[in-house]
Amino acid sequence: MKRLEWAGSALDDLREFPQEARNEAGHQLHRVQCAKEPSDWKPMNAIGSGVRELRIHTNREHRVFYVVRFDDAVYVLSAFEKKSQKTKVRTRTWSNEIPIGHCAAPQPQGETMRDKIRRSSGNVFRDLGASDAEAENLRARSLMMIQLVSIIRRQGWTQTQAAKVLAVTQPRVSDLMCGKIDRFSVDSLIELFGRCGMTIAFSARRRTKRVA
Repeated sequence: MKRLEWAGSALDDLREFPQEARNEAGHQLHRVQCAKEPSDWKPMNAIGSGVRELRIHTNREHRVFYVVRFDDAVYVLSAFEKKSQKTKVRTRTWSNEIPIGHCAAPQPQGETMRDKIRRSSGNVFRDLGASDAEAENLRARSLMMIQLVSIIRRQGWTQTQAAKVLAVTQPRVSDLMCGKIDRFSVDSLIELFGRCGMTIAFSARRRTKRVA
């Protein structure tokens, strides 16, 4: 799984999202770390080479710009609330060709990209301000949702077919596919695994240091 790198003010800006949008963004970035496509994204090559726009839909619209083409990490460039139909983002290109998003102010001469990067703690939800216990709960839910979506896609089920197998409504399956993480508990996700004939294995390891 790729690590996350937070560029410029992206992490601070994402922490300002409403909780539902913040948790969904965390889940979608977790998907990207696991080499999965987010539920809703589009390329933004006009802004920078390899830049993608992650779209978060709650009662408001939010966007996260990131780059996934590098082998070592996923670079999160910018996070903001979208308030108009047209996205206007100013970028700054650094020495390693990763553009910093619209929130980045002009930097002092001689400052490098490395000076404006924060590495993830290893848990995107902890990065985003969740308590240690909550972050582990969200990460577990996110991992289970990622696997359930993979099972549904691997089986080639429509949402209606998946709803029948999982004994839930079609809108419930839609919530799962769209990454609505706040609408699922650990218990409910374990039940869904059981209904599609799967079992769950757990492992534990020492937690890494919290990101600043």
